[in-house]
Amino acid sequence: MSDNMQSPSEEVDLGKLFTIIGNGIKNIFKGILNFFKEILHYLTLGLIFFKKNAIILAIATLLGGIVGYVIDMNKEKIYSSKMILETNFGSGHQLYSQNNYLNTLIAKEDLNTLSKIFNISNAESKSLTSFQVVPYELDKNILKEYDSYIQNTDTIYTKGFTIEDFAKRKKEPDFRLQLVTAQAKTQDVFNKLSNGIVSLIENTHYRSLLEAQKEDLEVRKTVLEKNLKVIDSIRKRYERVALLRAEKSTSGGTNISLAEQNEGNKDIDLFKESKAILSMLRQVERERVSNGYISSIVSDFSLGKTNNNILSKKWFRYALLGFVLSIFGIIAIKLNTYLNNYQK
Repeated sequence: MSDNMQSPSEEVDLGKLFTIIGNGIKNIFKGILNFFKEILHYLTLGLIFFKKNAIILAIATLLGGIVGYVIDMNKEKIYSSKMILETNFGSGHQLYSQNNYLNTLIAKEDLNTLSKIFNISNAESKSLTSFQVVPYELDKNILKEYDSYIQNTDTIYTKGFTIEDFAKRKKEPDFRLQLVTAQAKTQDVFNKLSNGIVSLIENTHYRSLLEAQKEDLEVRKTVLEKNLKVIDSIRKRYERVALLRAEKSTSGGTNISLAEQNEGNKDIDLFKESKAILSMLRQVERERVSNGYISSIVSDFSLGKTNNNILSKKWFRYALLGFVLSIFGIIAIKLNTYLNNYQK
């Protein structure tokens, strides 16, 4: 018998193996089919339940909606308005702290203090209901600050430092762009609030940081401008020397002395240095613009508007509550009937 021929026992074993694999695949598909059959079964039961109790569910939902609508009609309207504020020198922490302070004043109905802060009447102060602060468009905020951090930090320290690592180190008050939301019972009070919020942020500590930053930038600018003038003066002197040598040279002479070559190289080095100083001056100017304030209003409060989100409407919430409670009520009644019959 040749080596390529298989024994009958081997053929039987392979047949059993294929049979087992086939049965396993059939069982898998059968299980999946049974799973979907069970889902369809329970969906059908649910539809039957809703069909049998449709009138009760509809009445409960309608009654809940009517009650919620009456509450909506009788309650005072609350208007909201938003302001985008850019903070500097870490003053976002002061913004969050003062936000809590304002909400405390509102809760205590300290109308006199609120009136002094915002320079408004007591009646307008009484209309205020809350303030909220959150980072403005968090993802864009992180991307913008990460990009600024990478550009202004030595690559030795930023190598392998991902935007995810950067985001983990930042807390909400650390972001420069903040969204301030004010809520009030009247619409005409919002345009009077921004100056008061800014004044709460800009205390003596941050003013001293701002002044120190301005002085530092002014000193850097003065030093760079002086260095630039010195370099320009030296380059002009080299230019005059080169012209004098050119005038003294013979008409047929083409030799270039070692001194002239060195002066040419020095002029190139000075040109590069001058270019670097100009770049640093531009950087100082950018810092002066971006850090020349403690807080800056990017977008001021607008005329307030009511919240039109359906989830915040009482009629929707009460209608949903009536629907859910009626389902539980029907189930409880059926369960009670079942238990009574089971005891018998």
